[in-house]
Amino acid sequence: HFVTSAAGVRACFGVFLVAALFLTLGYRSRSMAFICFAGLMSIQGRNWMLAYGGDIALRLFLFFLIFSGSGRSWSIDAWLNKGVVDPSPGPARVPAWPLRMIQLQVATIYFMSGWAKLHGNDWLSGDAARLILLNPGFARWDWSSLMSYEFLVDYLRAITLMSLTWELLF
Repeated sequence: HFVTSAAGVRACFGVFLVAALFLTLGYRSRSMAFICFAGLMSIQGRNWMLAYGGDIALRLFLFFLIFSGSGRSWSIDAWLNKGVVDPSPGPARVPAWPLRMIQLQVATIYFMSGWAKLHGNDWLSGDAARLILLNPGFARWDWSSLMSYEFLVDYLRAITLMSLTWELLF
């Protein structure tokens, strides 16, 4: 924790937000990806209780984005460097391994989610989606009156099993 004052934390957060905006626009993509990665690491390091699986995946994606060459196409960097970096006609060539690592990470997340659901009786019986709709902590409306329709219960059972199958076969 190098920065401890409130003004310093705000300034660092401002740099992080500007870097995220520039990364979105594709301006100095590699540098901005590194700054965003460092900023996200700093935020997660300050309060690890805020981090969950999505934050960790975002951190990994930013890490791979540093090496991906994402600024070579569809970006301000590509427009500024048109013909300078890669004078050959056609689409810009970028290394494929960072994209493959991100795809592998997403596939692993889906598979492990399905694997964890295999150990739950509600998922194997097909009742998970119905129970989620009946849980007042998750549902916005009271669905209990609709659960008397057998076709709806069968539909929810099919959705539950399709979701489980999709995650395992991803």
